[in-house]
Amino acid sequence: MIRELIANEKSRLEIFQADLERHRKARAAWEKANPVPPRDETFWIRPHRGSRYLAEPAPGARAR
Repeated sequence: MIRELIANEKSRLEIFQADLERHRKARAAWEKANPVPPRDETFWIRPHRGSRYLAEPAPGARAR
C-alpha cells in the first residue's frame, strides 16, 4: 500500500520536498538576519522550605 502510494504520488512528493527545503532555507536566512536579542534575566536561588540554610544560625549553635 505504501509503495503504491509513493509510486503514484512521487512527483507531488518531490515537489513538496523541494518546497519544504526552500522554506527551511528561507527561515534559516531570516533567523540569521534577525537574531533574537539576548535577555537580561536574574534567577533567584533560594533554599527550600525547611532547609537548614534558611534560618540564621543561633550564636551558640554548632555547625554540622
